[in-house]
Amino acid sequence: MKNLILAFSILIMGYSASGQITDPTYKTKIKTLMDIQMGQGLIIDEMMKQITPNIPTESRAEFKKEFEMIMDKSMDKIADVQMEVFTKEEVDALLEFYNSPIGQQIQKKLPQIMMKTSKMQQELTMELMPIMQKYIK
Repeated sequence: MKNLILAFSILIMGYSASGQITDPTYKTKIKTLMDIQMGQGLIIDEMMKQITPNIPTESRAEFKKEFEMIMDKSMDKIADVQMEVFTKEEVDALLEFYNSPIGQQIQKKLPQIMMKTSKMQQELTMELMPIMQKYIK
């Protein structure tokens, strides 16, 4: 679970900011692009699957509601950052690519890459923890 959170954090931090664009149509395109890039919500779904068993059954519905509110808020902020970074032309070109035959093939493979990468990140974290603990006082 830590690795999924780490992957999501890296995704968030991976974007830098410059000039704000406030066109709602553009933001919708950005969110479509984000959905594609994040494997149709696979990361968030996996986070929920890993966290939910730790939540008492009677609290899960309320937890899910709060979790989704926080994730929606986070995704909206990420969309704002992407709007600052990507031009409309770049977003249109990326969406055009993802709608092309090769782009469709790549979209189908993105979840596999995310899951395999997540597992590798978990293994790396487990390997690094003793080393970090050795030096953190």
